[in-house]
Amino acid sequence: MSIAAVAKGEQLLIVPVPSQVAWNQLLTVSPVPGHHFNLKSPNKCGQGITESVSESQVVCRMTAPGSQELEVFVCDDAKSFCKRELVSLGVEYPGTVKDWWQYLKSYFFQ
Repeated sequence: MSIAAVAKGEQLLIVPVPSQVAWNQLLTVSPVPGHHFNLKSPNKCGQGITESVSESQVVCRMTAPGSQELEVFVCDDAKSFCKRELVSLGVEYPGTVKDWWQYLKSYFFQ
């Protein structure tokens, strides 16, 4: 499984996430040791659903197929800085008829 690339050689402040996930998969994003998520900032799961946010993890349900961009805000535990992290990943389209039906229901009947 490939890992999402780091832009411009910068070190990410989150644990690497897969560059491709399945539709409707839960994806947990965690900060690297010595860091935490800023709960006052708008941590987002692209077009997916943000299931939960805590200082130690952001849990996303990837409900929208195609390219997605996660946005999280990471601070060091010493509280000397915070940084916005953007991570691009792909979400595979539903594979079975049942999955497609669930996708269409979630899209049209929210």
